[in-house]
Amino acid sequence: MKANTYFVAALLPCIANAGDFTAESEIGSTFTFGNTESQSVNFALDTRYRVGQMQFSLNPSWIRTKTAGEIVSERIDIASQARYEFSKYNYTFVEPNWQRDRPNGLESQTSVVVGMGRYLGSSDSLTWEGELGYGLQTETNVGADAVEDSIGYLALKGKSQLSDNIRLDFKVGSKLAEENVETKAKFSASVELGESMWLRVANTLKHNTNKVGFGGEKYDSTLSLSLVQSW
Repeated sequence: MKANTYFVAALLPCIANAGDFTAESEIGSTFTFGNTESQSVNFALDTRYRVGQMQFSLNPSWIRTKTAGEIVSERIDIASQARYEFSKYNYTFVEPNWQRDRPNGLESQTSVVVGMGRYLGSSDSLTWEGELGYGLQTETNVGADAVEDSIGYLALKGKSQLSDNIRLDFKVGSKLAEENVETKAKFSASVELGESMWLRVANTLKHNTNKVGFGGEKYDSTLSLSLVQSW
């Protein structure tokens, strides 16, 4: 089954009338350091829908980078997850993801992970959870054949409400393939400017031990400043 089918299937429950829907839209500037240094414009959308013991999320993002007037990167990333909470602290999930960055040599990367998650702790000000899964990944670079691999998946994520108008979020995750281990960590701090409007500063660290099409180890650190509208 193609990745697009998974995305459509994950969205179908959103058509139902009953349920709890939340969303955030984000637009801002991104600064990248490491193997590549650049300034970019970024846009992201975070949508979540809950009905009963089911929760669905869809998180598309787009980053365009220009250097000397030329587009050197135009990254499209669509992440999604469907989860079923079978007990107070445990859930199963399926997580399809798709990426593209043609100017940077990536035709497409598609992965589907199935696994288990657990709520590790929860309070009025702090929640965090861990996930463990297994899946398949296909990566195609421009002018090259597709590379297919099985992957292991580990993730730890959470959020902390420091006060009524200050929130911290974090996620650390790794995809373990035979030829490459990809680790991504994102930390963000959001300050409420007004009703449903936030200012967010985020730092994203990404490391590949052997990036296909890059010729070896690749490391990037991204700092972004964005305005966030929630509803």
